[in-house]
Amino acid sequence: MGEHTWLKWPLLAAAFLFPFTVVSVPDGGSGTYVLPALFGVFLAWPAWRHLAPEERRVLLGILAFYLVVLLTLINTENYSLALDKFDRYTRVLLMIPVYVLIRRVGIVPGRAFLYGCVVAGFTLAAHGWYQVHVQGMGDAAGIYHKIVFGDAAVEFAAILVIAMLTLARRPWQYALLGLSTAAALYASVLSVTRSSWLFVIVFAVALLWWYRRELGRRGWAAVGAGLVLLIAVGAVWQPRTIIHGVERGIQNLKTYEVKPGAPTSWGIRLNLWHDALLLFAEHPILGTGVGDFDVERNRLIAEGRARDLPSFGHAHNQYFHSLATTGLVGLIALLVCLFYLPARFFVGAWHRASTDWGRFYALAGLSVLLAFGVFGVAETWLARMPFANLFGFPLLVLLASAAAETSAAAETGAASGSGARPPGESAA
Repeated sequence: MGEHTWLKWPLLAAAFLFPFTVVSVPDGGSGTYVLPALFGVFLAWPAWRHLAPEERRVLLGILAFYLVVLLTLINTENYSLALDKFDRYTRVLLMIPVYVLIRRVGIVPGRAFLYGCVVAGFTLAAHGWYQVHVQGMGDAAGIYHKIVFGDAAVEFAAILVIAMLTLARRPWQYALLGLSTAAALYASVLSVTRSSWLFVIVFAVALLWWYRRELGRRGWAAVGAGLVLLIAVGAVWQPRTIIHGVERGIQNLKTYEVKPGAPTSWGIRLNLWHDALLLFAEHPILGTGVGDFDVERNRLIAEGRARDLPSFGHAHNQYFHSLATTGLVGLIALLVCLFYLPARFFVGAWHRASTDWGRFYALAGLSVLLAFGVFGVAETWLARMPFANLFGFPLLVLLASAAAETSAAAETGAASGSGARPPGESAA
C-alpha cells in the first residue's frame, strides 16, 4: 500500500483535530470524520484485498450490523423519522471506507490522535470552566449536551492513562499526560455526568485486571495504599460537585420508589426501560423498527400501559433501546459486531505487539469499547450523532494503527521475537 500519499497530511490532521473539536466546535467531529469518509468511498477499495483476515472480519461485522438495522425497517411505520435516525448508524458504517483509506495511504494516525487527546484534556477543562464559572451555566455541556461532554472527557482521559502506562518514559511525559488527564477529569466533574464517573470506576478495575500479573506484591500494596489515600482525601475534601451529583441520583431512586411517575432524571430512565421491555415483548425478533420508539410508546401510554413522561426518541439505554427497536437480532448484532469482534482484534493485537506503540493502540482500543459499553447503560449513544462520532472515529483510528503496527513488525521480523504478553498473562 502507501498510495495517494497526498492524503497523508489531511488524514493526520483529522486524527489530531478530532479530540478537541468533537464536542467544542460546531460540526467539528463530523467535519473531521465525514470528509475522510468521502475520499474513502471513492479511493479506498483497491486496498481491501491487502487487508489481513482479522481486519476484514471487523469491517464485515460493522457492515453486518448496519444491514441488520436496515432489515428492521420492515416493521417501521414512521419512515421519515427512521431515515433521520439512520444518519447515526450510517456514521458507524463510515468507519469502513475511512479505515480502508488509511490503510491504503499507509499511515499510522494513532500518534496524531494521541497528541490531539493531550490537547483535548486542557481544552475541555477550559471550555467547561468558562461555561460554569463565567457564563454561569449549572453544568458544563460543550456545544451539545452535558452527557456527551462528560463522556467524551473520560473517554480521552482513559486513552491518556493508557499512554502513561505504555509510552511514557521521561518525567516530562508523565507530567504532561498526567496534567492533561487531570484536566479531562475536571471537565467531567464540571459536567456532572454520573455515567462518566461510573466508567472511571470500571476502567480502574479493568486496569487492575489487565495488569494483575505485573503488579506483584509491592504493586498491590501500592494500589491498596493509593485507594486508602484516595478515600481519606475524598472524606476530607468532599468535592461538592461529585457529592451533590451522587446525592441527586440517590434521591431520584428514592423518589421513584415512592412515586414512580415523578419526572426525575432516573425516574424517567427507569420508566423508559420498562416501556422498552414491553415493546420488546411485542416484537422480540426485529423490534418495532428504527424510528418507531416514540410512536409505539405513545400507543402504550394511550392504552394505559405506560406513564405519560417525557421521551427523547430513545430508551436512554443502548441495550434496552436495541431490544425495543431492533429486537433480539439487533442486540446480538450490536454486541457481536460492534464490541466482540473489535475487542477480539485488539486482544490479538496485544498478543502480537512488539513495540510500546503497538501495546498502546491495543489497550486504548479496548478502553474505547469499555467506555461505550458503560455509556450504554444510561444513554442510547447510537441515537446521538456526537456519540456516533466519538465511537466510530477513535475506534477506526486505533484499529488501523494497531493493524499498521502489526504489519510493520511482521515485515521486519520483530513479531517473531519474544513480543509482549497480553494484560494479565504471565510469561511462560
